[in-house]
Amino acid sequence: MARTSFTVQVAPGAYVAPTTLAWTAFTGATATGGNQFVLTGAEIILLRNWSTTTASVLLQSVSDPQGRTGNYNAGLSTGQVKMFGPINTVGWIQTDGKFYLETTSTDIYAAVVKVPGL
Repeated sequence: MARTSFTVQVAPGAYVAPTTLAWTAFTGATATGGNQFVLTGAEIILLRNWSTTTASVLLQSVSDPQGRTGNYNAGLSTGQVKMFGPINTVGWIQTDGKFYLETTSTDIYAAVVKVPGL
């Protein structure tokens, strides 16, 4: 099954008027096939579990120049929010230029935020 893409949101930056601040939109993850987004090295991912039970998330790594890999597998308790990043391209960018994420529950929601200037 094909991966579902998350929309990357751009943070407003450090020197914006307070009236231009934006809310972060969370999108439900896909429990089958996984999710992805274009990785530039300036993204932060926020993950929230809206379920009444613990769910797990897998962030897929790739070999870095030293041959190391290290998928990140984490459990999220009910209502818990976790943040990862900024995500470096080394060790994380897939051959198609994207970052891969898998979850065991459609109750996991994610927000991918690009930090300007990184």
